[in-house]
Order: sequence, then structure tokens, then C-alpha cells
Amino acid sequence: PNGKLMIGSNYDVYGGSDASYELESFNPDGSIDASFGENGKAEFSFEVTQMYAFVLGNDGKITCAGVGGVPIAGMALCRFNENGSVDEGFGNKGGVVTNIDLFSPKYFGVTLQPNGKTLACGYGLNGTTTTPLILACYLDNGELDPFFGENGIIETKSENHYLSGNSVHILEDGKVLVTGSSSGNVGPFILLARYNGDNVLASNFKEVKA
Repeated sequence: PNGKLMIGSNYDVYGGSDASYELESFNPDGSIDASFGENGKAEFSFEVTQMYAFVLGNDGKITCAGVGGVPIAGMALCRFNENGSVDEGFGNKGGVVTNIDLFSPKYFGVTLQPNGKTLACGYGLNGTTTTPLILACYLDNGELDPFFGENGIIETKSENHYLSGNSVHILEDGKVLVTGSSSGNVGPFILLARYNGDNVLASNFKEVKA
């Protein structure tokens, strides 16, 4: 809103041994925003790290989403304050890693609800033939929302397709729209999944079991 520009990337100078989520802030004229982080840059490391998306909240805080954590990498979020410092009140000193019974789960999209909760979407491998679409909800402190889905997570599955959520959007009526892709024996296809405000998959969504 103040006209500044922000870029999200992965800082990986050591080839994966010390990778981090990195944000860079620029003034409207393109000069480095030295007031943000350390000379315009802010970093958070999960050691094994890849960031795919970030979102700016109304309070100026920035929530980043992707994959991270050791020894087993999981779906990861971290949050920065408006000035680029790590928000240590979020998760475990600024970050949270969620592991579920899927191989290599990760988040590709993140957004914020009007109530301040964080929604993140992605996928995780389930055997060799399918991947469920993952939609998760986190409270402001980084804990999973126990009233959302099953312990904070909804897995939307197909018997013969790989499903992936790439971005998540809050609609004007409060419903949640996830966009992504679907592939299997044929495809790939564009995937749209819409969830009701009570977190139940809309009943008219076809060929998907939830």
C-alpha cells in the first residue's frame, strides 16, 4: 500500500546446507529499502528450504510458505514483522513446520482470512498414483486451527489423479477457492476446488472424494 516493492526468493549460497527464505524490499523508485531487515533483506532458515509464496497482512506482517525442516522436510510457514525482523511470536520463534503422513508435502500458495487466520495450500505424495490437494488453516500464533477440517488440515483426494493446490483465495461470500492442477493417465488439467465457509467441500464438486 505504501508503494514499496518486495521480492521473495531462496538464498542458497551453500548448496542446500544453509538455505533460507529471503525477502528483499525496495522503495518506489527502485532503490534498496534500507529500513527493512538488514540493508533491505530479511532471512529465515529451516535448513532444508524452498519458499514458493508469501502474503502481506493488513498489519504489515509478511507470511511466507513453502517447504522446510530437518531431518524430515514438511510444509513450512514463517512470518516477518513489517520492519523485516522475524516475528518470534509465530510458531517456533518465527517458523512452523507441519509434517503429515505423506511424502514431501509442501505449500505452494498462502493467503489470509479477514479474521487473521492463515490458509495455505499445496500437495503431498500418496503412493505412486495419487497426490491429495492439501488445504490447511493456522491461527495467528502459528498453531493449526483445531476446528478446521481434521485437526487443521483438509486433504482432497482423487482415486486416479495427482492433485495440487497452487494458490488459495477468499471469495466475497466467505467461501475458499483453490486453484491448481490435476494430472493422471491424461492431462494435465486446470483444477478448481471450492470449499464452503463451514470447511466442507462443496457437494457439487465432481470426481473428487474428500
